[in-house]
Amino acid sequence: MQTFAFPLSPRRRRLAWGGALFLALDAIVMGAALWWITGGRHPALALGLAGAGVAVSALLALALDRRPRATLANGILRVEAGYQRVSVAIEGARLAEIDLARPGAPALPRSLVDERWWQPGDAFGWQRDGGGRWFAVLPGRGPAIEVVAADGERLWLMPEDPGAFRAALLAAGAREA
Repeated sequence: MQTFAFPLSPRRRRLAWGGALFLALDAIVMGAALWWITGGRHPALALGLAGAGVAVSALLALALDRRPRATLANGILRVEAGYQRVSVAIEGARLAEIDLARPGAPALPRSLVDERWWQPGDAFGWQRDGGGRWFAVLPGRGPAIEVVAADGERLWLMPEDPGAFRAALLAAGAREA
């Protein structure tokens, strides 16, 4: 079994940890308010509330900050990103290199086109195009590998080591497009 890593969008990481910091500060304020309302008679309850809030917000940030990954075993490519999973049989799949940064590139997922301050500017998971759906692990615009499975499923992937990823897929039975 081979495992491949994908870069995570720095903006997604900042949003995840910024939100966790906000929730942690909110929990600390609620703990302080509980301390004040009870007149300091229940310090363990106030500290427990604040501690639980900080712990939950840190766990939430860790969950949101999780890196996409792919594993290749027994001719099946399993990609997990954005709490979504897809499995594709590599035998007979077609590989192509696409550059999503160049003008005239294929239609980009909306999350890459309509970038705003609250949108991370990446695509992790199922994205829709005019003809259906595809699975995208794109931390931004740039060179990517398109995998078109024999059943028509499309994956756009941007692994950290595209050469090793491509070689592993070719060894598993994929062919050049």
